[in-house]
Amino acid sequence: MKRLIVRRLFAVACATAFLISLPSAGNAQKVYVGSGNGWRQLIDHPDQWIYVRHNADGFYVNFIELLRADSATIGKLSPLFANKSAYYESDSRNTGLGGFPDGGQFSRSLQLKELNTLIDGGFDVSYSSLNYGVDNDKLYDLQHVGMPPGKTRPCLAQNGPWTIGGDIALDDGTNATKRFDISRTDGASTDGPLSLWQADTGKMRSGSYSMVKYAHSLRRLAAVMVAPYNLQPTSQWLSVAQDCVRAHEDAGATPDIWIVFEYATLTPTLPESVNGQPADTITGMAYWLIHHLKDPSHWAKIVVPSKRLLQANTDTRLSARTTKLSSWSPARAIAVRAIDLEISNSSTWLDLSPVLFARATAGDMSHGTRFLLDGADVTQRITQLDGLAMTADYRLWPGQTRHLVVTSPINASSSIVIGMHPNPAAATIIEQQLTLRPSKTDPNAFVATSH
Repeated sequence: MKRLIVRRLFAVACATAFLISLPSAGNAQKVYVGSGNGWRQLIDHPDQWIYVRHNADGFYVNFIELLRADSATIGKLSPLFANKSAYYESDSRNTGLGGFPDGGQFSRSLQLKELNTLIDGGFDVSYSSLNYGVDNDKLYDLQHVGMPPGKTRPCLAQNGPWTIGGDIALDDGTNATKRFDISRTDGASTDGPLSLWQADTGKMRSGSYSMVKYAHSLRRLAAVMVAPYNLQPTSQWLSVAQDCVRAHEDAGATPDIWIVFEYATLTPTLPESVNGQPADTITGMAYWLIHHLKDPSHWAKIVVPSKRLLQANTDTRLSARTTKLSSWSPARAIAVRAIDLEISNSSTWLDLSPVLFARATAGDMSHGTRFLLDGADVTQRITQLDGLAMTADYRLWPGQTRHLVVTSPINASSSIVIGMHPNPAAATIIEQQLTLRPSKTDPNAFVATSH
């Protein structure tokens, strides 16, 4: 443990809180990865996607791909995944698809065959979705086949976000049917051609956010797919897919499941990385996304820099910020102890969106404790249960350091715990914590303990 004592005594005024929207809290987001045209390359070159196969939550597979597969082939792929979970995308349409047996029918019996292909090949089919509506018989099988007695498999209603006019709540076209399908299944799953995302065709962006939020409003799951379908040039794939993830975070619409999937466009599947950074490939996007969501502890740190052990009147940067803060509000100034923390991202390539939270170890912080992030008062948000999402203007870009000034009245006796969750949908996971408590020997000092 590290213990630091910081002494500062000066006047600071209260300011109006700057609020950031935070999506529904839950467990860490899952990442499923698949490739319609290149997934067999995953079998042939396991050394080119070591990180992804050990850290992805499983394999995403479309019903069309499984027409060309058997359990023996799947049995070569499933051992490569550390998490032997599959997300199976089915289809409610029975006719007009072409290339299917039985005169172009994707029948209920064919869906059952594909489910068994995955199960017999060694995958646990953990999630499923139905595209183009919800067929009741297929829904029943997707929820029950291969499941233990009394258990059901989540099945989500899949739709294209560009088809809902920017908001699924609008009573436009088939939106009412889509809402009904989400309510009678286990949630909403998006089709995700990024060529439409890039052009915002049919207001795809806001439509995708609204589908996530609507599913969460019903306490259902939400899944968002990123796919390079028709994206030109294909070299934009990684940057556009990253933009899609960041935009959902900034909109407060983080899904429970991310799907990285290639179909209909020949985007390279491998390798996952080049010189330690994500490659512009399908597994490269998964490589970035898994690091972004689940691994910030390697890069993001909350620290008390030793160079900041200064008296307030000699710290010109802090004094300037305090003056600016005071100008925002004529509120009464109070004498406080303060500490200037650094929240840093040491990665040279990975941006992060952790969540900061603060709480008092006893009672509450209504006694006047304030939190200033790069000069903005974020007290109201950081002290709420969901915490402060470092998205939008507060995102931690590669190599960036942000400053969090914590001030507390001299007469306040509560200790303050500041912690960090890895991302806006991982409120049950704590990456690190820092405890600030008043010094027993010096009323003007904080004692900081990292743990």
